[in-house]
Amino acid sequence: YPVSAMVNALVFKNLRGLLNLADLTRELNCYPALTQVCGFKSFPSKERFSHFLKHAPNELFRHIKESLVKELLRMGEIKAEYLSTDSCPVKSPVKENNLKTNVKDRFDKYKIPKADRDARLGVYVVYPSNKKVQFFWGYRNHIVNDAVSELPLVEITKPANVHEATLLISQLEYLKKTFKISPKAVIADSAFDSCVIIEHIVKELKAKPVIAKNPRGGGNPDIKLS
Repeated sequence: YPVSAMVNALVFKNLRGLLNLADLTRELNCYPALTQVCGFKSFPSKERFSHFLKHAPNELFRHIKESLVKELLRMGEIKAEYLSTDSCPVKSPVKENNLKTNVKDRFDKYKIPKADRDARLGVYVVYPSNKKVQFFWGYRNHIVNDAVSELPLVEITKPANVHEATLLISQLEYLKKTFKISPKAVIADSAFDSCVIIEHIVKELKAKPVIAKNPRGGGNPDIKLS
């Protein structure tokens, strides 16, 4: 199958809001015209898509993403005047995450699940009722997006024990170098209340840090903010 056809079908999957590869192959089988538009001469299986995602070099998808962002910037769909950042949990499909199973020391961080040796223990806050913390095995997806259009500019997935604040500066540097972005402000929650991050936003990006204050405190930045 042509690489372009596989990519076209995966783009369609996201635009259509299909949850998995099985839904994608079912949709292609139901609409032969759509299959032809994507560039296929026959119907690919979900295993074929899975194999493509596993073995296609990451540089291919990175190049597509960067080309899309540059085109959206050129068209004015993305202004990139205001950036926002956050992360979300990505649970690994391991039995330790299934509370209906009986697992000894389910959330012992030193007992990595055998079904996913790359997964790590993480936490997330459960809302909207009483605030509580829940543990999980898996990853976190870290993203910086254009706050107005809500379109993603850069994202990376790391094991769940990697703190989001350690990745933001490198992501902002990537945006500045690759897309020549000079935002007016960077918006983030209290997890990013760090003097290093605040100083980088002000001194390197010449932007305003709109970051919620972390009540746990920490070192004060050298710069003075109103």
